[in-house]
Amino acid sequence: MFEPPKGTWEGEIPPVSPAVAATMNISIQFLAVYFFAQIARSYSQLTGQKTTKFEEMMEQAAHTVTMGPMLCTR
Repeated sequence: MFEPPKGTWEGEIPPVSPAVAATMNISIQFLAVYFFAQIARSYSQLTGQKTTKFEEMMEQAAHTVTMGPMLCTR
């Protein structure tokens, strides 16, 4: 939603570059997975259950997105 200063671009403002879009996508996925994993873990602890299927699924998803921050740096 960044608006450049007037006169910086002539005509239409260019869209976000594919590299920046991919970085935003990976970052959002990483944060969302860990957020839901924490919710699932908190739910299991509050109800006294060992683990739920949703918590197991979120743990596996967390393993999948672990490399996300490293991919976003370069």
